[in-house]
Amino acid sequence: MHEETRQKDRKYDSLEIRQIKDRQFIFREREIAEFAFLLGSGVVQLIKTKGEEDIVLATLEKGMLFGEIALVDNQNRMVSALAVGPVQVKVIPRDVLDKKMESMDPFARGFIRGLAQQVRGMA
Repeated sequence: MHEETRQKDRKYDSLEIRQIKDRQFIFREREIAEFAFLLGSGVVQLIKTKGEEDIVLATLEKGMLFGEIALVDNQNRMVSALAVGPVQVKVIPRDVLDKKMESMDPFARGFIRGLAQQVRGMA
């Protein structure tokens, strides 16, 4: 592993790690968001409820970030996140994500906020 890669990995070593049980919700649609999550192991489904039907919008695997859109656009969760089997996540607090966003180039920051709005509009 290159030194640069190891340094990047260490930035996230201090983040809380949570173990999630099979069929446990990590968060639910319409909740207020305080955290994003980095999937360390396992599978997570993002689920949207339409009436009485649950629709799986995405299935996430190791290394994927989720729950960030509600932090980026400062709105409630638009989907639920459900563990499919045992899952391990790193918890990314709002302030950590905010600092990352603030340090970004204004163009990139605007681009990410625009993408978040588009994703929210599709869900």
